[in-house]
Amino acid sequence: MPNRIPAVPAHVHAPHEAHDAAQPPSLTPVTRRDFLGGVGVSVAVAAAALTGCTRAPDRKIVPYRVQPEDMIPGRAAHYATAMSQDGYAVGLLVEAHEGRPTKIEGNPSHPASLGAAGAREQAAIIELYGARRAQRTLRTGAATSRAALASALQNIGPSTSRGARVDLVMPPQSSPLAARLITEMRGRLPELRVHYHTALSRSRVFRGTALAFGEPLEVRADLRRATIILALDADFLTLGPSYLAMARAFADGRRVGGSDHEMSRLYVVEATQSLTGQIADHRLALRDAELPAFTLGLVAEIARLVGQGVPAEALQQLAAFKPHAVTPERARFASALARDLVRQRAEALVLVGDRQPASVHAAAHAINRLLSEADSCVKYAASPLLDAGGSAHDSLAELSQALAAGEVDNLVVLGTDLCATSAPELQLKHRLTAAKQSFYFGLFEDDTAAACQWFAPAAHWLEGWDEVRAQDGTLSVAQPLLMPLYAGFTGHEVLALVGRSGPQRAGHELVREAWQRERPANFEAEWERLLARGTVDGTGIDPSPSPKLSWGWLAELIAVVERTRPATPALELSIAPDPRLLDGRFAENPWLAELPDAVTKLCWTNAATLSERTAHDLGVASGQVVTLSASGRRLEVPALIERGQADGSVGLTLGWGGRQPSLTSEGADAFRLTSTAEPWTTAVSLTALTRRVELPITQRALDGDGLESSIVAVLSLADYQANPALLAPRRRRQLSLFGPSDAPRAERQWGMSIDLSACTGCSACVVACQAENNIPSVGRIGVLKGRQMHWIRVDRYVVKEKVVLQPMACQHCENAPCEYVCPTGATAHSSDGLNQMVYNRCVGTRFCSNNCPYKVRRFNWLDYHATDVAPHEFVYNPNVSVRERGVMEKCSYCVQRIRSVEIDARVGGAPIVDGKIVTACEQACPSGAIVFGDLADPASRVAKLRSDGRGFDVLGELGTAPRTRYLARLTNPNPELT
Repeated sequence: MPNRIPAVPAHVHAPHEAHDAAQPPSLTPVTRRDFLGGVGVSVAVAAAALTGCTRAPDRKIVPYRVQPEDMIPGRAAHYATAMSQDGYAVGLLVEAHEGRPTKIEGNPSHPASLGAAGAREQAAIIELYGARRAQRTLRTGAATSRAALASALQNIGPSTSRGARVDLVMPPQSSPLAARLITEMRGRLPELRVHYHTALSRSRVFRGTALAFGEPLEVRADLRRATIILALDADFLTLGPSYLAMARAFADGRRVGGSDHEMSRLYVVEATQSLTGQIADHRLALRDAELPAFTLGLVAEIARLVGQGVPAEALQQLAAFKPHAVTPERARFASALARDLVRQRAEALVLVGDRQPASVHAAAHAINRLLSEADSCVKYAASPLLDAGGSAHDSLAELSQALAAGEVDNLVVLGTDLCATSAPELQLKHRLTAAKQSFYFGLFEDDTAAACQWFAPAAHWLEGWDEVRAQDGTLSVAQPLLMPLYAGFTGHEVLALVGRSGPQRAGHELVREAWQRERPANFEAEWERLLARGTVDGTGIDPSPSPKLSWGWLAELIAVVERTRPATPALELSIAPDPRLLDGRFAENPWLAELPDAVTKLCWTNAATLSERTAHDLGVASGQVVTLSASGRRLEVPALIERGQADGSVGLTLGWGGRQPSLTSEGADAFRLTSTAEPWTTAVSLTALTRRVELPITQRALDGDGLESSIVAVLSLADYQANPALLAPRRRRQLSLFGPSDAPRAERQWGMSIDLSACTGCSACVVACQAENNIPSVGRIGVLKGRQMHWIRVDRYVVKEKVVLQPMACQHCENAPCEYVCPTGATAHSSDGLNQMVYNRCVGTRFCSNNCPYKVRRFNWLDYHATDVAPHEFVYNPNVSVRERGVMEKCSYCVQRIRSVEIDARVGGAPIVDGKIVTACEQACPSGAIVFGDLADPASRVAKLRSDGRGFDVLGELGTAPRTRYLARLTNPNPELT
């Protein structure tokens, strides 16, 4: 990664009054002149900050006369910031070129990212430049000015009598500044009611710890210490406030450095196959309604094996419980699992997903406590969220009732689309109009915008200042990369407008003021250090002393079990967040919409997943449209047969089928079948229709049986330990008509190693490559035609009932079959081992693609960039050419990064140390599965991994001699279950 230029408080924005023209901003996308003018403000203020000035000109925008010291044309700068999702922060570094943000990466100093960045975090950069972003301020549908809206907000206080009601709806917050501003609002507005709304509420998590320990606490799992992990409907590698850090810790426990090393074992119990579930050593497909009973039986079995730590009354309740219709497979699984957990004791860990009832969470805490009084693999601490576990996080129904009764005088909604992410029974789309005065701030003109009287664009998180906390409490200041493109409000600015009298305060002033109040001594130096690092040391929340476990939850769990096991089980609908779009907040993001699902390889839509047995019983085939009916509501959605789905269960993800026209409107809106009482699971009836649709699936051949000898390799840990040289025949040089290359050889020879045991299939590498290399999205029709452009894909194979995930890009073969068939010499080999593409020579014969056995070369069928207009075009990496129609594209090992480091080394005279050159996919990978480096250096990490006994070449028998080598996936099955 390039050296990070220390951040300065450079992005102080010009006063917002400059945007308050008589006419509102046009819906025409921002022009290049306007955008670069805005960037010029940022750059000018950067120069001012360095020279002692305090602000930029109010209106006049001129080029800077003296180039800022840290602004080098052609050299990227990296600024530390943070992205907050539902109140939890992820520390990031944003790459900017001359003030224009182009790439998002992880901040190594932040505990929630550890230098990695997931697909959602990286794809936020394309959302910043989205053409569908809101660009105008509205009042009852008519254009108005930003100043008029600000004045109306400030008048809420003086014009509101002491008995009038004011409701504030916003996502969960962890910002100390937000807490202070809300307190000020309460002082000015005594009847203020605050509602924290997110469809991905963690209320059940906090209620579970309250049942077990008497107070709502955060659960901090230490996967590095865990040798046995049980995930009860917990997709911890995809979802959760610290999923990136957990992915790294999990991968570290699966990494094997030799035949004498051990690795962790993962059990997963869930209804719909998740990313975490598909890489488990043992997985039990169980309906959501059956999981509480499974958990209760597991508690009883572990209590029996441990023999202590359970009160007598609880033992009697467990003994009186009689399992219902337990299959032999499930009984065998549960019995072996319980014995395995008890054998490991302090190194065993049970995790529960946010969707499960609070009593199931409490049961998991009880199991962890029975196994280890010291809580060695799990700690508990206070939550950084404001009012965590409080009623304000579950008060949307109360707000709906108040709206229906006409009791809401003023309603302010910040950054959450209530109408699209709430249960239909709340009728918020219609009831919001009952508020006497309503304000909504959002990135898009969505349903909530249409229902409110006032609407204004919200600032993207890359456009505004904020202070946020990670799950462990670590505090960060999120600094913007450019001024708001559409004069958007930040959340803090809105809170200050309502809660304070006087002139409007910019977000930068509010955040800086708050920090200066807390750290008055040596503030300027501390402020500079904070912005450069992105985190504040010593601000984490210390874990609580081992809390005392209560068993009062047991009666509630038994009641849940009795309630969820009817005499005749009905078909169950299991609703879950989409791993890419979550609840639909990223529905306007083309990178995420086109990113294939890690399990089904489906993109641009969702589908109702059914097991093969259930589909057979119902007479349903993949692609057939079905009608799902629940509580009098109906939803049409295509079906998709997925072998990991539990029998008697239908899986459906949120985030698709937006009620307003959007990129993802072709999917089915699962919110229509949700309810406030049970948002995730409900009984459903299914009716198959005669209509069929073609699903945009990027990989249809998932069965890998018979391919393990040439494409993938999966070994059990026991087999590998018994014979570390098991894969040696796959590394033997094959007979070939090609002799040794007589091309000049450079001092360095680049190559890559990918550890399939560490790879989780999260697809962060896919989005990283797309952002780094200016790869376009082709749309649903393009995917249906097989024209997706991703330079790296994650293939999924099922070999002997085990899922193997394999990132596949250009292998940079020594004997590349693509090179000798190219009639124009557009693809050629470099002296340091790269398979190069010379786009100016390529005429698009596609001979190379036909001759490539790995099928990793992409043909640019259309000029996908031809319709790009500002600001979308500003996302492009200037170090990579934007290809036009009619050329082949492929992975280049991020050659632009290689050459940049080589030039710096040549100019500076310093050697290139191992790890200095990092490809985009390697840098983003949360699990550290991808390693790039110099194969000619025997001490490099990549060279050592290449000589590992698990190493193999894909299709090595063809004699292509690829520069990318894979390490076989190792599994660690329980001998009792093999």
